[in-house]
Order: sequence, then structure tokens, then C-alpha cells
Amino acid sequence: MKKGKIILLTIIGLCLIVSLVLGISYSLWTLRVTQTDSNSVVADCFNITFTESNNILLQNTFPLYDEDGKKLEPYTFTIKNNCSSYADYEVQLEILNTSTLDEQYLKVMLNDNEPVLMNTLEVGEPKESNVKVAYTLDKGFINKNEEKTYNLRVWLADFVTTETEGVQNSKWSAKVTLKASYRN
Repeated sequence: MKKGKIILLTIIGLCLIVSLVLGISYSLWTLRVTQTDSNSVVADCFNITFTESNNILLQNTFPLYDEDGKKLEPYTFTIKNNCSSYADYEVQLEILNTSTLDEQYLKVMLNDNEPVLMNTLEVGEPKESNVKVAYTLDKGFINKNEEKTYNLRVWLADFVTTETEGVQNSKWSAKVTLKASYRN
């Protein structure tokens, strides 16, 4: 029995010595560093303005050739980055649910680009719930304190006739929207 006690005490003693050596070794090899300065976060200004003039009015309209459509008075709008930060932006033409005229019959011209059928534009994500479809007019990057001006013209395409189904007594309602986000 004495021999069993001695073996047990020896094993316990060895375990304590191993634990002590490991604990001392860990504390010698562990490095703890603490920050001495404070952290600071500086928020930059983010402000984009959207100004507009000359709404598009297609009352009692008739089909136009592209040459005549290019001469229409444009809907002019400007986006301006008022801060010293950079921004990504997306300009969309959102067709409202109240519209009954199909976009395949409308031509659209942005700035001096060639006119295209509206329904051939890239479809984007609508910003509001009362929108049937949103077409992307432009997207890009705007530098700090920069502004971009756009001229938008919309007209009834020249191939539309009095027999074209769904054009007579129809209505078209849309609005231009801007989505901007901060860019590092």
C-alpha cells in the first residue's frame, strides 16, 4: 500500500512540476501590447443635389422622325456633388404604373447620344413602389465638387401610325430619379 501511495504522490508531483514549467514558459513567451493613442473617425460630407427644368410634355403628340425629335426642347437636369468626397450615381427614367402607352413606341435621346427606342435601354431596379419599370439612362462616377448636366428628349417614334394598336388615347407618365452612393 505504501508503494502505491508513493507512486501516486510521484505522479501528482510530476504533473504539478510540468504544469508549473508550462505556465512559466507561457508567461515568458507571451507578449501583451496596449494601444497608447486614441482612435478617431472623421466623417466627410456627402451631399448630391438634383436640379431640373422644362418637364417633358407629350400632349396631343404625333410621331416624329429622329431629326425632328432631336430639335425638341429637352428636359434638363443637373446632378452636383457638393462635397470633397467622390460618389457613384445612377440616373433612371422610371415609368409609373399609371402609364398605358407601351415604351416600344417611344424614342429617347440623352444629351447628344443617338436616339434609341425606350424599351431597348437597360432595365434597372425601381426606387419606388408605384413604378412599372425603370430604365437606366446613365451611371458612373462624379468627382468632388463636380456637376453633370443632362438633356433628355422623348418623342413618339416615326413608325407609329393611326392603326398602331395601343397608342390612341393612351397616357405616358414617368419621372427621372437619381441614386447616389459614397465612394472611397
